[in-house]
Amino acid sequence: MPEDSAVAATASDETFERYARLAQAYLGAPATLVSFLDDTGVRMPGATGLSGPIDEHRRIDRTHSYCPHVVASDAPLVIEDAREHEYFRTQPVVTELDVVAYAGYPLHDVDGRTVGALCAFDRDPRAWTPNDLSVLADLAASCTAEIRLRGEALRVQAERDRAERSALISSLMREVGEVFLDTLLVDEVVDAVARCATSILGVVHTSVALLSDDRRSLYWPAHEPIAGVPAELWEFMDLDDDRYPAVRAVRDRSQVFLEDGPTVVERFPLLAEFGAGAEGLWILPFVTPGAVYGALALRWSDAVPIALDLKEVTVALAGNAALALERAYLLEHRREVASVLQAAMLTDLPTPMGLAVDAAYAPASVTEEVGGDWYDVLERTDGSVALVVGDVTGHDINAASQMGQVRSTLRTLLWEHDDAPSRVLERLDDVVVGTGMAAVATIVLAIVSPTAPDGSRELTWSLAGHPPPLLRTSAGEARFLAATPGLPVGIETTRERPDGSAHLVAGDRLVLYTDGLVETRTVPLWDRLEALRSSVGDQEPASADELLDRMVRAEDRGDDVVVLTVSVGSPQP
Repeated sequence: MPEDSAVAATASDETFERYARLAQAYLGAPATLVSFLDDTGVRMPGATGLSGPIDEHRRIDRTHSYCPHVVASDAPLVIEDAREHEYFRTQPVVTELDVVAYAGYPLHDVDGRTVGALCAFDRDPRAWTPNDLSVLADLAASCTAEIRLRGEALRVQAERDRAERSALISSLMREVGEVFLDTLLVDEVVDAVARCATSILGVVHTSVALLSDDRRSLYWPAHEPIAGVPAELWEFMDLDDDRYPAVRAVRDRSQVFLEDGPTVVERFPLLAEFGAGAEGLWILPFVTPGAVYGALALRWSDAVPIALDLKEVTVALAGNAALALERAYLLEHRREVASVLQAAMLTDLPTPMGLAVDAAYAPASVTEEVGGDWYDVLERTDGSVALVVGDVTGHDINAASQMGQVRSTLRTLLWEHDDAPSRVLERLDDVVVGTGMAAVATIVLAIVSPTAPDGSRELTWSLAGHPPPLLRTSAGEARFLAATPGLPVGIETTRERPDGSAHLVAGDRLVLYTDGLVETRTVPLWDRLEALRSSVGDQEPASADELLDRMVRAEDRGDDVVVLTVSVGSPQP
């Protein structure tokens, strides 16, 4: 019988036992059977009149049964006295078991194949009557119907199982396709592939290897400990040492599949020193058309091999991980370039006479991307000091590049023109829009006049879509400097930009900042602005770094932050 047969591979089956009892009751034969032929012999899950080991095991060799002949001919076999039959009289069923009278009818499965026989037999010669044979034929037909019903039920269940399995595999394929959608960092990709492989394959132990920066060795940022493996091996595995399957997979850019422990040891004897031999191993390299980045290593117990359909999912997982790593490394490189570019744009602060200037910058902690925030302090030829804090929209190398262009242009305009802040921003608008710079930036530009004889100074500022400056007076009062905000720079408009002005005296402190200091997704902007005002007004003056940390915890920074503070000193004697 096939492995998926409707006939259970057990010694006894109650339904088939019932058919055997019915046959015995109707025919009055000493013994009756429902027997099935399989690769190892004849099984008899339904029987009467048996004894000893045959009844206990319900199995017999083909040579000791008439059933194979019924199956082969697909026709009834009726014998009154086998001792007189030219063929059967020499067969073990007669010479050893002494079965001389036999009447059997074929049984068929759901596909119409002949799979066994329903029969009656006797150790004495017997003339089978037409009624005997009619009853056997009817019972065989009824038994065949039972077999077919079981087969159809198994077929339906198999289809249901296949559909459920197919849905599971489709779901897993979607999972391995989506698990890397939000991974932007190499560490995030490593965590995602290790987590996904373990959840999909269950019993499998997962490790991830990556190529070192010089591409001469492997290291394992994610691995499960293996007894006997030196700790340093997880940190460095020479790419020229092909005694290790991971090295072979990465170097050859091909899978290494070792189905069980003995195969592992045979192919890679060195692993026997690390306690290998009880587990299978599968190494899948992270390969894209352009490069190889490392490998996914899976280990499993010999007793629990990986299902064939899960292999397809695992191959897809390794392929998607390779693409995610390629993207993460590219983004990492772009972030490094942008970070260097942005760092070069952050001004070394001058020391204007009578002013104490301090600045702080912090990148976003969530994405670790580089943005377009900057600050600038410029001493002008007339003795005034220009203060700039700006934010070019975006968080990538383009934003950093555009920030550099806007910053340089603004410095040039401030150096060449003694205009009010509003007019300088209008000139900047003309350049940005007119040259097609494609940058949009919010800016606060403040100009502090030269020191008056009494030590005071005049402050003039203009806002281009930017949060207002905060002034802490020498008396400890903190207030925002009101001024009508204009549109961000880079948006074409004919509206004139307004200026605001204030009188500064010794002890006054000005705070300029970008929106990352006060904007969050959970707290209204006005509440955050009030928190900033209270922080500056109620506490002793802090450095720019201290103020930034006081307002925004490092782990909560969702955007770049710039803080620029300017304190007015006492007049020089």
